[in-house]
Formats: sequence, C-alpha cells, structure tokens
Amino acid sequence: MRRGYRPALVESASDAAIAVGEDLRVLAGNAPAQELLGYSEHDMLGRRCYEVLRAVLPTGAPLCGPSCDGISCVSKCRPFAVPACLVMRRDGQWFPVALSTLILPGAARTRTRMLILIRPRSDVAEAALSGSCLRIFALGRFRLVFRGRDLAVEKWVRKRSVQLLKLLASCPGNALNRGRLIERLWGEATEKRGRERLKVTVYYLRRQLMSAGLDRDVVATEGESYLLRGEAMWIDAQTFERLAVQGMHLARQQDFERALRCYEDALALYKGDYLEEDLYADWCAEERERLRELCLEVIARTAAIHARVGRYEQAVGLCRRGLTMEPCRESIHRTLMMYLCQLGQRSSALAQYQRCRDLLRREFGVEPLPITQALYRRILEPRGPSIDT
Repeated sequence: MRRGYRPALVESASDAAIAVGEDLRVLAGNAPAQELLGYSEHDMLGRRCYEVLRAVLPTGAPLCGPSCDGISCVSKCRPFAVPACLVMRRDGQWFPVALSTLILPGAARTRTRMLILIRPRSDVAEAALSGSCLRIFALGRFRLVFRGRDLAVEKWVRKRSVQLLKLLASCPGNALNRGRLIERLWGEATEKRGRERLKVTVYYLRRQLMSAGLDRDVVATEGESYLLRGEAMWIDAQTFERLAVQGMHLARQQDFERALRCYEDALALYKGDYLEEDLYADWCAEERERLRELCLEVIARTAAIHARVGRYEQAVGLCRRGLTMEPCRESIHRTLMMYLCQLGQRSSALAQYQRCRDLLRREFGVEPLPITQALYRRILEPRGPSIDT
C-alpha cells in the first residue's frame, strides 16, 4: 500500500492505531497495534475493522459489528469513544482496552476515513473481565467459551447437564417449568424421581459453570422454573438472526453495502445447523429448520447483492454453498444457471441443469419445473436473449 499523509498518522500515534477506509477495511496498522492484537500488518490489511477488533462491552454485549455506533459515526463525522471494553487477540485471548476514533474527512489523497486508537486498560482488567459473558455456540458443534477458554462440555460426566443447558439456551431469559424440563430430559420418569434427577443435574451444571469462573446465578431459579440470564451470555444463533434481519432492513432501505456486511457476518456465524448433534431431538427440530431456511435466504440475498454489481464469481460461490445445504433446492439451481451465464460459462450452466434434473428424478421422481425448463431452453439458444439476473 502506498503511504500517504493520513496513514503516516498511524505510525506517529503513541497508542496502538489502525487506519480504516470508507468500506471499513483496514488500510494500515502500527507496530503497537500489531503487538497488542497479535496480527501482522499483512494479516490485518483488507479485513474489516470489526473482524480484527471483535470487541464486546464488559457486560458481554457485542460492541463491534457491521452497523455499530463507531461505524455510524463515520458517516456523521463524529468521534466515538468507549472507556472500557474487551478486545479479542488473534489467539482468542480477551483483554481490556479503551477505544476511541479520529474521523478524517474524505479527500483525494487517501482512502483513510478513520483512525481507531486502542489503549490497554490494565487498571480495570479484573472488573472488565469479571463482566465478560458466557459465549454459547449452537450453530454446528455445541460449544461453551468463557474468557477465551473452551469449557469442553463433551468431557462433562453428567451428559444430561449439557442437554439441560441446551434447553435453557433455546429460550434465553425465559423461564422453563420444571415439569417441562423433566419431560424433555427423562420422559417417563415419575414426578418424584424426575425432580430428584433435575435437582442433581442443575447442581452439576452450576458447579461446572462456577468452576470456569461464572456466577452461580447464571442458571437462575424462578419459582418452579429455571432460566439462563440473558444478560450473562452471548448466543451465536441469536446474533445470526439479528444480523440477518438487520441486513434485510438495510436492503429495503437500498443500503446494499451495509446490508452485505450484515449478511456476510451472519453467514460467518453459521458453522452448521442448529444443535446438529441433536438431529433426532423433536424439541429443537422446528428451530433448526427455521434457522436453516433463514440461512438459505441470507445466502440468496447476499448472492443477489454481489450479482447486481457484477461480482458473479462470488454469487456463484454462494449458490454452491446453498446447494451443499439443500442439493434439491430447484430455485438455487436456477439462480446458479443464470449467474454462470453472466460469467459466459454457458456449458457449465447447461451442466447444472442436468445435475438438477438428475437429482429431482432420483430423489422425487419428478422433472424440473416449467420455469427451470424454459431457462434451460433459453440457454440452449446460440444467440438467445441475455439472462436477466
């Protein structure tokens, strides 16, 4: 990257500092920033600022994201500051810092729009870290992470405690009645026996969480019910859905670049289907299917945004990701055919139709829909009309 006047401000800053462009991508990072965050400058360049910082508030609530307050201040040319938050190093370790920004008005000489200054806050380290939240990963392999450490739930002796945690995490902040929990966990157990088992399981779960440094009241009792305190945790499925909905809202406002950032962040969280290890559990099947459909919709919308600006390679890649999730989703085959045509890959588009037809015949004994067949015939025409994406 050619150095200009504003990136030189990064080098002259006494604090750790990174320069960020209009598209939120890192343009430069000084030596203190590299040491603090654990990235080389080469590793930082081109990544979005919130992907490098990954900051959360002391309560555990996400601070950095595609539509965070710091980013919105760029468009309004207003500085932004947070006296204490937690930033994640590249190695996964959290540490407390103060963040502030310097907004630079646009100019022809440089692409830099913002300097982010990062100052370690060792004086509030214990207070900040004690407020960090339990991070629950339910998309793909179920995991718990606290203060950057995996709690290794697969090694817990009482497996029902993991199932109990999953049940509570499916309704964060909402109380689940003991009877309902007993029915889900032990089926035909008598009320007395079920209560005894639930009491022991709750005790074990609390003990495991406390041994990791969490408060006992993370699993709270409310009358005849139990709940996970919503403010004490971050759940990937919740954040995935929030980003997806936020992206759709931004797209309706024609703010496609910010919508794209939300969609991409949402897809980065979708590591697999919701509680994929509980494939045959009825209680989470509906939520799994709902989030799966939402992911497919986000994939389609993300591909469409790339296609509208001519980035058909990215659009094709997204369609292929969608087909790995739903190989028989005919609408995705059809969209992929159109994007391949836009890339001039007519033979690949025709081959995609054949794969679609073969799959539908084999799995369902049906032919592609008339709209798909019509698209195929249009592609077959040597000088047929262009494909409208």
